[in-house]
Amino acid sequence: MRRAGRSSPQRAHRVAYEFTHGENPERHVDHICRVRACVNPDHLRDVSNAENVLGGIGPTAINARKKRCNRGHEFDAVDSRGWRSCTTCRNEKRRERRAKQRAALPVGGETDDE
Repeated sequence: MRRAGRSSPQRAHRVAYEFTHGENPERHVDHICRVRACVNPDHLRDVSNAENVLGGIGPTAINARKKRCNRGHEFDAVDSRGWRSCTTCRNEKRRERRAKQRAALPVGGETDDE
């Protein structure tokens, strides 16, 4: 295919998409069938990078589809970075940390100077 007056190699699935849809895909061409070598136009769609990643089978997509934490509680909080968390687990960890800190304190206000 020619672009800006020069010939450049193109990936087969992008050429197949352009040939059948008559347009140059602005974003990513996604393989619905998950076969990277597939050039069947019925298996191709124009998607954003986020849609392409989240629709896949990689770790990012798998974690994005999770609805519960490792202990089985539902994710019910989102922080400023967009990370999901479970308030039940967060509160349990906070209680454990405070108990550990209290256990490390001297008993009865004694100090090492006495």
